[in-house]
Amino acid sequence: MYLEERDKPYTADEVMTLFPVLTEVECVIVSRLEERFLGWHIWPHADYPKVHIWLAKKNFTAMQLLAVGKLGDMPGEIANWINFNSSSDWGTTEGGY
Repeated sequence: MYLEERDKPYTADEVMTLFPVLTEVECVIVSRLEERFLGWHIWPHADYPKVHIWLAKKNFTAMQLLAVGKLGDMPGEIANWINFNSSSDWGTTEGGY
């Protein structure tokens, strides 16, 4: 399930509303990751938890989705993407990381 891109991160309550299959802890983690990596959107695969994959994308870009099997691996994957792409417009992190 892919959601509409937006300028601000989702709160844990919004994540829970959007993805009721997630645990409360997962919702908090997703919300905090979106706060840490401003301008990024993180969500579970449509068949989660059967298909245990987490996806991420920098908002308002045509980049290929990042995919990891564990939510805890997502910060490193995003940081690697930012570091690798820091010389391009996609890699800029206005407002932080």
